[in-house]
Amino acid sequence: MTQPIGYLYDPAAQEKANARGENCWSVYVQEIFAQLGAPAEAVTPTRTKPLASALEGLRVLVVGDSRSADLADAADDLTRWVEAGGTLVGLGSHGLDGLFGNAFHSMTPEPGSPYHATALARFEPHRLTTGVCAPQFVGKPLPLFGPLRKVVARDTGVLAWLFSIQEGRSDFPALTHRRVGQGHAYYSAFDLAQTLWVIHKGRPVDGDYDLDGYYRLSDAVAIGALSQNVPYADELLFLLQNVLHQAGIPLVHQLPPTDGQVADLVLYFGGDDEGLADGSQCLASEFMKSRGLPYHINIMPNAAGKFALSAQEHDQLLANGHETSLHYNFIDGFQHPGGFRKKDVKRQWDLFVQAFGRKPVATVNHCCRWTGWAEPARWMRAVGGRADNSRAGVTSPPLNPTGSVGFAFGTSFPHYYYDDWRSGNPRIDFLCEPIGAYEVGYQGEATDFGTLHDALDLAGSFHLTMNFFYHPYYFAHAPGCMKAVEELKRYLQERALKPVFFGCDALWAWWDARARSRVEVHTLAAGQTRFRARCAYPQGMVVKVPVSGPAAEVTVGGRKTPAALQTHCGLPYAMVVCPAGESEVAATTVPAPQAPSEG
Repeated sequence: MTQPIGYLYDPAAQEKANARGENCWSVYVQEIFAQLGAPAEAVTPTRTKPLASALEGLRVLVVGDSRSADLADAADDLTRWVEAGGTLVGLGSHGLDGLFGNAFHSMTPEPGSPYHATALARFEPHRLTTGVCAPQFVGKPLPLFGPLRKVVARDTGVLAWLFSIQEGRSDFPALTHRRVGQGHAYYSAFDLAQTLWVIHKGRPVDGDYDLDGYYRLSDAVAIGALSQNVPYADELLFLLQNVLHQAGIPLVHQLPPTDGQVADLVLYFGGDDEGLADGSQCLASEFMKSRGLPYHINIMPNAAGKFALSAQEHDQLLANGHETSLHYNFIDGFQHPGGFRKKDVKRQWDLFVQAFGRKPVATVNHCCRWTGWAEPARWMRAVGGRADNSRAGVTSPPLNPTGSVGFAFGTSFPHYYYDDWRSGNPRIDFLCEPIGAYEVGYQGEATDFGTLHDALDLAGSFHLTMNFFYHPYYFAHAPGCMKAVEELKRYLQERALKPVFFGCDALWAWWDARARSRVEVHTLAAGQTRFRARCAYPQGMVVKVPVSGPAAEVTVGGRKTPAALQTHCGLPYAMVVCPAGESEVAATTVPAPQAPSEG
């Protein structure tokens, strides 16, 4: 056992889907598990390696979706594997209803477009669901995308129910769980991969859907009229994390350690200079430096290709230990509403490199401009970019939603872009860094610390990576901005939260290294987990190991190591700090002491 998670993959089915002009949504399963810190391997049975053989060494297998072939012929092999301790996750799978404890009822096709929600779901109270939602979001419906394969629950427990788009309760479960022998069988009536992919990336920006006069990422949002305050994708991600906990799977934590200790949250700071020549860039940098904080400033050219920031001012920002990057300007000199082209990306990239002598890493598009679906990500990666920080959590109107916290694209966590069917749906090595908190904590001179506290509480409780976006202009011209940043630091101290502070480039460096890190499992037994940690991040990483008792004994590299115990989404983990490079780790759950018997 090395990588204990797999997903059933049929390359011929993907070729057929792409040939029909459709995305193969199931490829996004690999991104879902990568977000969780546990990469999944494609499992493709062959004549020489049938499914029963491919299952050896796996602890978790994802099968489906409803567009896939009937799996009735594999039911016996899968049943034996689950009974022996495997965890099966079916995404609308055909032919396995008996194993899942359900009876097939009917199909509901997607409503004309893969980017329109088919239905909603609400979680039922359950050990696996109770901790995945913040208290203020409990009971909020989640949007579901793709076809529904509806079933009737027979010999199974219901984790969530299906609701209509009008929020009418149905008699059909959205998610079920059944204990089978030593293992578990989970069924999803919807396509989890398509749902998360569409929430994360939205629909193609091929029209001015919000009527604000521009092609922007607010036109991509797919959740419709549902609240943008709820991290829908993260709630589903956390549920899957709880499924992996039940299977005993260790995960690379989403947060790096801080000074060798387990952190509570990552906050990364950035802002755009808007092409201003008012000195606000250096003023903002000096302020952030004085507070011991990183900062990332995106520098914008005007329509003529000139930057207002001088080379000397740019060097001062770097001397302050801060990051500089490109603020793509697809507003000035462009036809609106309308898109932009690959050559426009390259032209502005080259202008920045010529002006400042360095290549950008994480960039932002002025006014969150976008065009098409994955095309800008492909173009920006082609010139050398590594990440985009343009997906705002609250959409237009208003055009500039300052003072807001939101998750219009469902998540606070970074995620990679995947190309569309025309290119075969490959992963693009280009990261989306969503904006979570936008000019939060103030409005002009007035402060709004309640919203700021709520954002920090949410990030600390769920161990989020959250982008706090503050323009240099507001540091210079809105007195409340500096007060908000000072309150941010004070409140973290009051709450005794241990943060990691990053700029947007540093956040990319961490997530890129995390994507290349691995936990190679040797043993998953009752109360004991052994693995090799391969850490690509120079400052080390944290592996969260599922435990079942109140304490754990841990060795790293043969040396006994203290491990913090934390509860994530209602379930306990031993948090093991691992150094860069390779290390052998063993974690053993220490059972709770039994009360002495009377007499």
